[in-house]
Amino acid sequence: MTANNRKNTRILLFLILCIRMTLTVSAGDFLFTSVNTAQGLSDNQIRYMLQLPDGRMVFTTNGSVNLYDGVHFSYLHRKAENVYPLKQYDGYYRIYQCGDSLLWIKDRHKLMCIHLPQEEYIADLDSYFREREYTRTGRRPFR
Repeated sequence: MTANNRKNTRILLFLILCIRMTLTVSAGDFLFTSVNTAQGLSDNQIRYMLQLPDGRMVFTTNGSVNLYDGVHFSYLHRKAENVYPLKQYDGYYRIYQCGDSLLWIKDRHKLMCIHLPQEEYIADLDSYFREREYTRTGRRPFR
């Protein structure tokens, strides 16, 4: 057998192996369903998704936060009074979860916080931060 035939045989075996691997990789028993405004989402353009410890899903869009309990969506629309300025943050859109109760959303120069059990924004984050500082240190923070 010539060297050229051995090379072609190896390539053919490699291709057969690759095809065999792609046939075995599948979604199995998973069911994927698209979620859009027809299913109740507030916007078709999702920016971020997160699953909460209680099983609910969070879908953020450009103007609102959608909480999905498996059956229904509830919406939290962002208002100007819910935005805390972060002048030094030039980063990208991020979501952080704090325990079971708070959802923090950071975007360029903005910070927002949602109290998940009440499904509402914390409107006065200045007071929230002052209270947390007092609780942590036992001293009144500087004004």
